[in-house]
Amino acid sequence: MPKDLLAVIKKQPRDLLAITEQMPKDLFMGQPFQFGGGRPRIGGAGGAFEAPTTPLETRIAQRPDLMESFIKEITAQPTREQFRGQPFKTALEVQQLKPARAAMKFMGGVTQRGLAIPANIAEQLQKGVISPIKLGRAGIAGLTGERLGELGDIARRAGWPEPIAATLGFFASMGGMNLATRGKLIESTRKAGQFVTSKMPKVMGKDYLISRAKVASGGMDDLYTGISQQYDDVYNAIGNRTVNISRVQGIADDLPSVISGKINKSNLIRKMPDGSIAPTMNNMKVIKNIIQKALPKNVLSGRQQADIFQGNLKYNLGRVRDVMAEGNPELVALNKRYADFMKLRGKVGDVIWDKWGDPKSGGLASLFKPGAERAKQVAFEQFSKLWPQARQVMTDAMKFSRRQIAKRWAGRALLIGGGYEAGRRLLRPLFGGFEGGGGGGFEGGGGGY
Repeated sequence: MPKDLLAVIKKQPRDLLAITEQMPKDLFMGQPFQFGGGRPRIGGAGGAFEAPTTPLETRIAQRPDLMESFIKEITAQPTREQFRGQPFKTALEVQQLKPARAAMKFMGGVTQRGLAIPANIAEQLQKGVISPIKLGRAGIAGLTGERLGELGDIARRAGWPEPIAATLGFFASMGGMNLATRGKLIESTRKAGQFVTSKMPKVMGKDYLISRAKVASGGMDDLYTGISQQYDDVYNAIGNRTVNISRVQGIADDLPSVISGKINKSNLIRKMPDGSIAPTMNNMKVIKNIIQKALPKNVLSGRQQADIFQGNLKYNLGRVRDVMAEGNPELVALNKRYADFMKLRGKVGDVIWDKWGDPKSGGLASLFKPGAERAKQVAFEQFSKLWPQARQVMTDAMKFSRRQIAKRWAGRALLIGGGYEAGRRLLRPLFGGFEGGGGGGFEGGGGGY
């Protein structure tokens, strides 16, 4: 991707909107500014973009507008039929969580339109358009929702494989993430695109192959750093509860003595009266962090081969996560997705890293030898699949975190409002009364819970 496009991408939307301050009034083409509903999706932007006859433009025109979804969320009125047959607790939670869902959709809409501004402008620059008026119209088309471009569209036009192009747009538009993590993920995707699209010279020397391996390696490492941070944050945020005591003791017994000694001496570990480790989630967090700190960075990331001692730690680290996820299908599924990602990372790493984790030339060179066409195809397919796999890990991790926040919010609302009785009063207009028979009452006669 050209450097001038990257500069546009890195700008904040408010900086790009400054372009419009120097535009003539007819730039807006007499269209009132609106956040949702009635927006044109064909052509548009004052002719800045082609009509949706190309696959990419058709795809853009069909994208859902999250701001419109937010408006529908806050204007929709609940009905009795919507909750008929559901337990009172479920119906109450649906109503209590509605403001949280609406807030998330609003933030998603703001993010979507904010990112459509630099995406639309960058696409124009990509096509060689330098007219301030056309660039301004393209930015406004993103702001109003007329054309919801994504940063991934720039990569698609540049010929990047769809898995990597789609992931760029996903990482760039993801809310609820610190900027450093997002920057790592976007940079990793840029390096991946550079790796898979660069033209190979007729003569490939060792230095060239190592430089290519370094680009691929950098992309993979940035990707790992980004998703592993999000993955760890999920476990660090889990509330305290009791876990399986037999599994906790089994892990403690299997760890090398030097690590079990650190665990037993830790002031953060709570003990039982008999001196054994208390089976609590907080203790599991401490054990997880001690094991992680004992592993070299390259071994933990799967870049360097583990020795017997390190292999033991990695195995037991997985067991700790399994204990922490026990009884929660979401976390169990997240663990599996992360394990699949790390396994694929290891396969790709065999091509570009030596056993110490340094970029090597031999792996890539072997892919370009006569008769290695299929091996090369598989290797590049596996490399490209890393990004959508990471995207799924991030999606699951953020969904889990948001649900935990929403549940805590609902719980506080119930406590503040007086619990069950407050809920009864909240839903009384919706259900038309709770006691007595008929009409979906919650207690007693016809249809009561």
